[in-house]
Amino acid sequence: TLSLEKTEFALKMRLIVMMFLQYFVQGCYLPIITLYLIDALGFSAFQIGVFGAALAVGPLLAPFVFGQIVDRHYATERVLAFCHLSGGVIMLALFLQQSYWPVVILGVMYSILYVPTMMLTNSLSFQHLKDSDREFPLIRLWGTIGFVVPAWLAEGLFLRGLSGDALNTGRGIVLAMAGVAGLLMAAYCLSLPHTPPVSKDKKDLAPG
Repeated sequence: TLSLEKTEFALKMRLIVMMFLQYFVQGCYLPIITLYLIDALGFSAFQIGVFGAALAVGPLLAPFVFGQIVDRHYATERVLAFCHLSGGVIMLALFLQQSYWPVVILGVMYSILYVPTMMLTNSLSFQHLKDSDREFPLIRLWGTIGFVVPAWLAEGLFLRGLSGDALNTGRGIVLAMAGVAGLLMAAYCLSLPHTPPVSKDKKDLAPG
């Protein structure tokens, strides 16, 4: 049965900003990272394949590692802040890095940190919305908007008028954008509604 209660407007706006920033970070780098690695850093097709496979480590480990941490030990908003703070620093390091294996290692580290945040922002929203079936789709829509906006900013502000090698190299700015946005998201997460762990009664090594 759907709830007839509605979440306070101010709280919904806070969750909208959270979701916008969450996917703004991903929208900075995801659409362009492969092109940047090939055209600017000169990675081969095989190296790109290894890089892509390495990033799969994040989705594999996230449910086990962060599921345990959030469900049993720490508040969701604090784990979100930690992940985005660490991820922002890693992205800024990636912006400065040009060697293959450091890029792969930093990419794996970032994947492990970022992937859980997508689940955690959803979970936090569901815990605070009074009628999540009706209200969550609008909250999540702002995540999609956040994913699209960085491309406009990068093309309109940083890459306008560039071509050739200058454009290829200039695309790396999206990594710096993702890093700065991640740091902003980390700070914002600390202002989110307190969302304590919900499974303190479970054994520490129980499945998530």
